[in-house]
Amino acid sequence: MQILVEGFWLPKAGNTEDEYEDALSHKKTRGKLERKSPRFAVADGATESSFSGLWAQLLVSSHSRGPLTAMNIRHRVENLGEKWFQEVIKKPLPWYAERKVQQGAFSTFLGLSLKTDNSVVGGVWTAFAVGDSCLFQVRDSQLVTSFPIECADQFGYHPLLLSSVPQRNTTIWENLDKLEKTGNWLSGDIFFMMTDALAHWFLSQVERDEQPWLTLSQFTKQSSLPMFSQQFSKWVNDIRDDNDMHNDDVTLLAITMGKGL
Repeated sequence: MQILVEGFWLPKAGNTEDEYEDALSHKKTRGKLERKSPRFAVADGATESSFSGLWAQLLVSSHSRGPLTAMNIRHRVENLGEKWFQEVIKKPLPWYAERKVQQGAFSTFLGLSLKTDNSVVGGVWTAFAVGDSCLFQVRDSQLVTSFPIECADQFGYHPLLLSSVPQRNTTIWENLDKLEKTGNWLSGDIFFMMTDALAHWFLSQVERDEQPWLTLSQFTKQSSLPMFSQQFSKWVNDIRDDNDMHNDDVTLLAITMGKGL
């Protein structure tokens, strides 16, 4: 089973690429995968915490090596949190930055794991999500999955965040059974994984009886990476200017299953 994966990202308006604090597992990839159990992830580092972009990237990279799940997340966060801390303290920091480092970094996280078999036209998917980065599954021009948020008014200013300090994750540890979802996929399905600004726009469009996946699909059909990056960036900046999207880092993974590749 071939899978087409395409990554799109853009920092906040007015920020440089170095100030981008989201993370995605396929940042520069546009191509076909043929693995039997591919994994994908996006994360949104919280601007209010220090070195949150690094924390988001560590979470995404860890999921790429082995899926983050409700069963292993506590153990993995302990190890990743220590790795984050060791990376941060490599360079001298002013006293106020050192104090903030002790508070840890925070990020949303969304991981998707697929099971495929070359002999069939479908399979199983599992998603693990902390916060408001969202997974949308589209089949035959119908939205069939929206996880973990299902309507636009569920977005807020204080989403659930995963901390690099394990002791700050008590609420997450108490609700792990609510953070994982499993479903089926068929050849031709498209999964869209995105951080909150784009996800809010997406669900707002759905609630207006629009089909936002058609808008996003026009970028996935571009034949060259520089072109589709430029068109995606222009589109995001235009809808920001129209106040249809909050000015935040924007991250998108589009994963197309099988059919027509």
